[in-house]
Amino acid sequence: MKTRNKLPVAYQRRRDERGAALMMMLLIAMLLLAAGGALILSTAMSNSLAYDSSGEEQAYYAAEAGIEDSLSALRGQYAPNPLIQTIPVSGIIPDADKLTFRGAVTRATSNDPADPTTSADGSAFPYRLSRWLGYDYQSAGASYSDRKIVAAPYSLLSGSAYSVTVADPDNSQNVTFSTTGTINGSTNPFTQNGTNPGDTATISFTPTGSTALVAYPAVNSALGSFNVRYTNLGALIPSTPFVLQINQTTPYPGQFTINGTIQGLVAPLGSTLAVTFGTMTAVVQGTAYTLTGSNPTLLLTTTATGTITSIPVRVTAPDPRQLIIRSTGYGPKGARKQLEAVVDNFAFLINPPATICIRGSDNQTASMTFDLGSSNAKNYSGIDASGVQPQQPTVAISLHDWGAANGGIVKGSTVDDPKLSILDLTNPPSMNMNTNTIPSPWPGSLTPVPDNDPATPAPDVPKAVTTPDFLRTADAAREMLYGPTGSNGGLMGVAQARNAYYTSFSGTAGDYNNGGFTFVDGDCNLDGGGGLLVVTGTLTLNGNSQFRGVILVMGGGNVVRQGGGNARIRGSWVIASFDRNSGNFTAPSFDVSGGGNADFEYDWQAIVGANRGIGLSISGLAER
Repeated sequence: MKTRNKLPVAYQRRRDERGAALMMMLLIAMLLLAAGGALILSTAMSNSLAYDSSGEEQAYYAAEAGIEDSLSALRGQYAPNPLIQTIPVSGIIPDADKLTFRGAVTRATSNDPADPTTSADGSAFPYRLSRWLGYDYQSAGASYSDRKIVAAPYSLLSGSAYSVTVADPDNSQNVTFSTTGTINGSTNPFTQNGTNPGDTATISFTPTGSTALVAYPAVNSALGSFNVRYTNLGALIPSTPFVLQINQTTPYPGQFTINGTIQGLVAPLGSTLAVTFGTMTAVVQGTAYTLTGSNPTLLLTTTATGTITSIPVRVTAPDPRQLIIRSTGYGPKGARKQLEAVVDNFAFLINPPATICIRGSDNQTASMTFDLGSSNAKNYSGIDASGVQPQQPTVAISLHDWGAANGGIVKGSTVDDPKLSILDLTNPPSMNMNTNTIPSPWPGSLTPVPDNDPATPAPDVPKAVTTPDFLRTADAAREMLYGPTGSNGGLMGVAQARNAYYTSFSGTAGDYNNGGFTFVDGDCNLDGGGGLLVVTGTLTLNGNSQFRGVILVMGGGNVVRQGGGNARIRGSWVIASFDRNSGNFTAPSFDVSGGGNADFEYDWQAIVGANRGIGLSISGLAER
């Protein structure tokens, strides 16, 4: 008989699978644990990264603050500590306590006196504006305050700070120049025969070869030398033209031509040979070459065998055209960012060659209107009121306007010598300098002023001055005012961006101490003000006008004064007449013969301040 086994119950049949669920749960738990751990790690890392990112951001903003504070110092908004000049009770920062581009890269003015002069590695200590920015944090190991706190409390773990260094990329204190010269149009020696056979006088000029100088502070040099010799009784040298050209290669290439004359007696006894220069100061791309030892005559030593007489000069380097400002920002946990800005000195450079500079008509038959008044209570002077620059001519004009200018001067007002100078303009007008501005002999139709200087040949005639580039052609003048396209550019564009643009104006225009800039695209009635004032129509000076800066009356080219009072204008003027859209210069008008007292004075610091008031130009900004 067959038997049949019974099947076990279910759990007995799956006895071999016991514990599998536990294993699955353990595996799932491990996966969940790993995922949770990763999440926790990720969250922790995110928090850390967020904290680090915040530090980096704080460092970046601190570096920005360093750039902005440096620009504010360069705009004259900060006074140094210690002061260079005591600030008056009024609280207005004097010019001596305003930072210049040159001052920013001069150790005595840029850095705090407590700063070291050399770094730990022996190199020169950097320029860092510590005299102006007020560094107030000293890092571990430093012997001086090396950072400026932006967000306090500052430490290596919290807050933010910055440090700044400044560099001159052009090394503008390094000046390299040479000279060339001609006597009577030739580089060869000039020989003049005397009264008797065998009597001669010979003058040779030896130019200066390439000369490299560190010209800040100013340094003495020479522009060449003369060698004068004679035979027998010598000779009388008539007025003979001498042309000296300065050729500068660094820091900024340029040229300047000084016209002069050589005249006098060369003899064994009683020689009086002298060189008279047309100007005492030549400015080449901002570098000043000031003749010394002559005023304006250089007496030449003469002997039979020849004696060398140098042309002494004092060379002063220009202000830098650009600065590189490097600002390092510091944030928490060692965060660090560095920004670098390239800052241009002047968006525009306006440097008139006289107290009153009047650009005449290109049509030389059209003469300007010019009247300084008949009252000796009116004073006009080219003596620098700030005491920085050599004396300038009082009035600079185009050659054909000499008669009108002379007539307007001699009516009785007090005008300091040299009263008149001639702009070195070409005809037809071009951007090139005219190296023979003063005609010789002087035209008979232009009666020169009486001789008032026994040391110079009689009669005296005006001397040449360099014409600003924006006055050489009407197109150049239009471009400066309105930009290359004739609209929304130039000075007008700057004024519009700064809410300083007006189609008419009456009252006080700008404040010199706060970088004033006013552009009036029309007529202006002026009570006073300061900085840079541009008027494209008619400028009317009211009786008590007080202004310090530069006034450009360009376009309409018409200036009048009305009423009495005590007017005082310190700085410089430029007057020119031309159409806004096309054409050449036309005849301007400058009539300030109204009643009352008036003083028109040259002021170099006012000119610099007016240029600064236009605003610094940042040509580049990068993160390093």
